[in-house]
Amino acid sequence: MSSFDFAAAVAAFRRYAAVFEQNDPLIALKYDHTFGVVQTSRELSDAMRLNAEDTSLAALIALLHDIGRFWQVTQSGSFTDTQQFDHAAYACRLLFDEGHIREYLAEQRFDALLRFAIANHSAFRIAPCTNPQMLLHARLIRDADKLDNFRVKTVTNIEPLLQISSQELNRSAISPLIYEQFLQNKQILRKDRKTPLDVYLSYIAFLFDLNFSASYHWLNKHDYVSRLFQRLSPENPSTKRQLYELNESAQRHIKERLAT
Repeated sequence: MSSFDFAAAVAAFRRYAAVFEQNDPLIALKYDHTFGVVQTSRELSDAMRLNAEDTSLAALIALLHDIGRFWQVTQSGSFTDTQQFDHAAYACRLLFDEGHIREYLAEQRFDALLRFAIANHSAFRIAPCTNPQMLLHARLIRDADKLDNFRVKTVTNIEPLLQISSQELNRSAISPLIYEQFLQNKQILRKDRKTPLDVYLSYIAFLFDLNFSASYHWLNKHDYVSRLFQRLSPENPSTKRQLYELNESAQRHIKERLAT
């Protein structure tokens, strides 16, 4: 990437983000998350010993992956994608259809790769792809995004994120389907979630969709899964036992992936 200047790309991103209401906690959170994903992508790139080009591409994708969230929050007050607005699709339209990608990278030869990674970063599954470099970056941004999501949900007030109170969360139950899917190391579909605890567990279940050994080492190093379970104080003893079992199952999964 001979003409790439990451500092200039960051400056362009800051100009874009400055247009939005900085006092909105969701805007501030997304801004912080963006640079958290940049940092995590760098750490994964280093751990995986990627070459200079792929390391630079990973950082740029991380910088731009959630650029669609700012308009989404401004319009809807939430991070919920709908049929009317999908933040990844909007990002691709803004960057590539409207040409704003040139504010971040002068070269055009990486546009297809960048678009594929950004378009697929929040999809339930990555679209079929036979290009190894494109697939690498689609997987890498998904991992970096999920890993920083663990960090955010560990250190941030849960209430604005889930748009419910802590009391509601701790009074809720776990749906049988969600409980079984988690024990089977499965991701959780949005449509299957019925309770606040289902939603919370669906975020922890991101760990079942990590692609790289380096990602599991990162997750284990910070112990974010246990810390997320520890944030819960369920009122129902049965729910408390279920959460203990789910945490134990998650820890087994992490250990198994670390051993491979």
